[in-house]
Amino acid sequence: MTRHMPDLTPTLPPTALITALVDGHLPALGPVRLGRMHFPSGRAPHAQIDIDGKPWIAEWIGSTPAERVMAEAERLARIGQATALHWDAASGLLFRQPGRDAKLPGLRLLTDLALAEETLSALGLKGPFRIDLAAHRLGRRAVLRIRHGGGTVFARLRSPTASAGQAAMTRHLALWQAVEGRTDLRLPKPMGTDRSLGLALYSALPGRALRLQGLRGFADIEAAAKALSAVQSTATDAPIWTVEDEIALLAQWQKRVQTYFPDLGTVLRPKLVSLCHDLRALAPMAPVTCHRDLHEGQILLFRGQAGLLDFDTLSRGDPALDLGNLQAHLDLAGLREGRNFAAYITAAERNFPHIPLARIAVWRRAARLRLVMIWAFSAEPRAHLSALLEVEA
Repeated sequence: MTRHMPDLTPTLPPTALITALVDGHLPALGPVRLGRMHFPSGRAPHAQIDIDGKPWIAEWIGSTPAERVMAEAERLARIGQATALHWDAASGLLFRQPGRDAKLPGLRLLTDLALAEETLSALGLKGPFRIDLAAHRLGRRAVLRIRHGGGTVFARLRSPTASAGQAAMTRHLALWQAVEGRTDLRLPKPMGTDRSLGLALYSALPGRALRLQGLRGFADIEAAAKALSAVQSTATDAPIWTVEDEIALLAQWQKRVQTYFPDLGTVLRPKLVSLCHDLRALAPMAPVTCHRDLHEGQILLFRGQAGLLDFDTLSRGDPALDLGNLQAHLDLAGLREGRNFAAYITAAERNFPHIPLARIAVWRRAARLRLVMIWAFSAEPRAHLSALLEVEA
């Protein structure tokens, strides 16, 4: 069944604020670096921002801060995350340290040593414990790196009342059980949950990042392609992600871009029209299990074998979806590094002779356009975005 995209948050920041963030300067704060903006349904837009080398989460709350700031501080205090919140009157942004989130009570593990000891011991770990924040997306999810007596594990946190977290854990467990023992794919092992904290515990995968350089790079991409093929050949009951879902997601981002960056929106419009036509024109192929967020940062190599991370978006969809997505991310990585990964992008295709190259190219275009729109709301050099639009698959 096609998933319908949630509506955009009804109240959006003013264009001047977005422009100032992208340009890297807020009048009252001076130089800033915008990492990336998020537009969650039902919540104000927020961004990852660096000020003087220190990371912050900045949430736009507009010009009526007093009640909102007080209410948020009280919610954080009630779940043991008391912290200072800073409101910038000139921008309407509410700043908080990463790791403070009223919807994610599991973040208490960062500061409540007694709770951490009790929770992690109940999940079979032995202290002493050292816990660090690895990632945090406000109101949605966070990742903790936990060093313990036996090594390192990772805890993924979601709201205890959200069904998405439990569903993701269940799907990951089923996939891990289905591929256990294979020599072409490694996944983090699910190690238990604490539903009261919205916590799912996973083993840490040993390994290093993709090394796309020289002959070793071809070995790495070959291993990654084999891992992806293993995922595709594994039957799951993950939700279906259709062409119409992809088009709806792209349309959602296009509306944002058109609102804030009309010049870019004008450039994108005919490309999106053409892409939507080509997506809808694809010949039917049986859906396969898809990672749906596959990029170079989700792949770890260890002794010639690839491991894949982060299956929150696990779906069933077009066999070319993941490969096109990985290729688009390598296009962007090449622009950032001043290198050309075309040979490795082509090498990955050799492991999927049953997928027409033209089909992969369509999904690569879809992912490139999505990346352009996502990273438009960041400090990503505009030259990279322009070049990404010009790359031909």
